Amino acid sequence: MWVVLHRIKSIGKVGSMGSTKDHVESLAQLIMAEWMDSQSDSGAAWKKSFRALELAKRDAGEELIAEAYKIAYQRHEKLR
Repeated sequence: MWVVLHRIKSIGKVGSMGSTKDHVESLAQLIMAEWMDSQSDSGAAWKKSFRALELAKRDAGEELIAEAYKIAYQRHEKLR
């Protein structure tokens, strides 16, 4: 849970990151957090993750978002 909250608190840094790789990595982490929180019993945790992800996606282009989802999906598959 701490990791998710840390990511949400640092969301303001996502848009100001210098490299595309860092931006994609941050988006992938937020995607994973949102997916995990969606399975939580706490709707509040999911809402925070969802809002953070939506905010980060606003500043990213479609290509960056697609790449981040690809990375997140690959990581998710490794957790199975």
